[in-house]
Amino acid sequence: MQTPVTIFGGYLGSGKTTIILNAIKQYREPVKFAMIKNEYGDVKVDAALAQAANIRVKEIVNGCLCCILVGELNPGIDQLIASAQPERIIIEASGNALPFPIVRELKKNPKVYVDGVIVVVDCLNFEKVKDKSFVARDQAKYTDLIIFNKAGLVNEAKLYQVKEEIFDLNPDTVKIETTTGVIDPQVLFGVTHSPVKWDNLLNSMTEDHDHHHDVESFGWKTDKAVDEGKIAEVVKACNPNAFYRIKGIVKTEKGWQLLNGVFGKLEWQSLTDAQEGGSRMVFIGKEILQWEQAVKDYLEKAVVTG
Repeated sequence: MQTPVTIFGGYLGSGKTTIILNAIKQYREPVKFAMIKNEYGDVKVDAALAQAANIRVKEIVNGCLCCILVGELNPGIDQLIASAQPERIIIEASGNALPFPIVRELKKNPKVYVDGVIVVVDCLNFEKVKDKSFVARDQAKYTDLIIFNKAGLVNEAKLYQVKEEIFDLNPDTVKIETTTGVIDPQVLFGVTHSPVKWDNLLNSMTEDHDHHHDVESFGWKTDKAVDEGKIAEVVKACNPNAFYRIKGIVKTEKGWQLLNGVFGKLEWQSLTDAQEGGSRMVFIGKEILQWEQAVKDYLEKAVVTG
């Protein structure tokens, strides 16, 4: 019996993790989900949230699942099936991943079938990324369902503009929108996946697809509590045009908090449960390694001593 696999793609900070976790919470009866989580960078943040939601998570880090790490996909799938025997597997690809190499690799595994490819579009920030990265555009081209996320955070004119951009890229695929990241799981899981369409697409792609990575990342960890105000200062100092994504699980004077930053816009969310592994943050952006040491030096000043 084959296990269905749903692939979630979308550029950095589009809201993939939030949509996935919100969907799983809506099930009245427990469903055995397992997840392949592709983290960009070596600091694991989102996977910790997924594990807290009782989802078995297999992490694939330090690279992109659609190219240099694609060989780890099916072994990870097999490991999840053997250990967790899930009813459904979710693959949350990194923000810089293209979906079609992942679909191609899954077709080699007789234990699974692709149930659907879903791409999340960040309505608030799509205009910033579409000209910076061909990935953001190609993600919207090759999918079975498009979700316009954060639709309520933009005015009607901007929402219309984003929809027009996506329609030009992909006029035929079903599209829905959400403001809060809450979508009926019946819409997400069981999406009509078109094998004929995808076979034609995959046949037109070379085995070694041209994928120029345009992002860099680095992480920071500490076992001590940190000053929220100082963390906010250093994050604010990061150029939002270069630092696309900043996220972390941080122990502050207010307790454990989730830090979420997309193009300079920061959000803090209280976490009710204590987190293992200490505070950790990951910074993702374009040509940001030149500032890595300066950022880490300043973050060390945010550590609460005594």
